[in-house]
Amino acid sequence: MPGGNPLGMPGPGRKVREVPGGKKEAEKTFDDLKKGGTKNTPAGYPGQGYDLSGGGWVGLRPNSKSGEPTIDVNVPDIPIRKIKFT
Repeated sequence: MPGGNPLGMPGPGRKVREVPGGKKEAEKTFDDLKKGGTKNTPAGYPGQGYDLSGGGWVGLRPNSKSGEPTIDVNVPDIPIRKIKFT
């Protein structure tokens, strides 16, 4: 949450945000989020995941059920759970 503000615009769910830019922006954002983290992709996860050095986990799915690249977020004190890239 840059400057304490959520990324992008509200998405189709309470804990979902939408950001323009598609795959390229998703990969750039994921690279920024995972910096200093340790690769940890759960079995069956359709992408790649990282444990974050400050606590929490992020994962990038190149395709989601809706078709958009999606970053899954599980970080304490961050109310966002998914970032979809349109």
